[in-house]
Amino acid sequence: MRADLKPALVLGGSGTVGQEVVRSLRAAGAPTTFTFFRGEERAEALASETGASAVQLDLTDPAAARIVLQGLSVAPKILVHCAAVAATAPLAEITDAAWSDAQAINCQAVLLGCQTLLAGLSEGESGEVVVLGGMDRTQSLPVPI
Repeated sequence: MRADLKPALVLGGSGTVGQEVVRSLRAAGAPTTFTFFRGEERAEALASETGASAVQLDLTDPAAARIVLQGLSVAPKILVHCAAVAATAPLAEITDAAWSDAQAINCQAVLLGCQTLLAGLSEGESGEVVVLGGMDRTQSLPVPI
């Protein structure tokens, strides 16, 4: 492992895109921690395959997520946000709870990740932030109204 590679945090690392991000970071030698919410077996398999650290995290609970992220054993210098959720119901049927969860995971989690990254940076030190998004697993377009 190269000493010049920065530690990475991948939010949503057990999803389709996130797994490939974790694999790529580990293949490059970057110390990597990734989060997952469901799919513990998939996360454990990825951690075993790559040597990355897996952390179960509910991004819909910002207070709990902050506690977990602040307690990481290695402060990340790279943040990759791959976590995503989308309501697949017609617009008129999307519930407040589903909307809140989508906002927490798709938007607020980026803020939490950035705050985690900033807390671990020394003065003058830089970090990297990558935010990924897609609708690959949700539904065909156009969205029903």
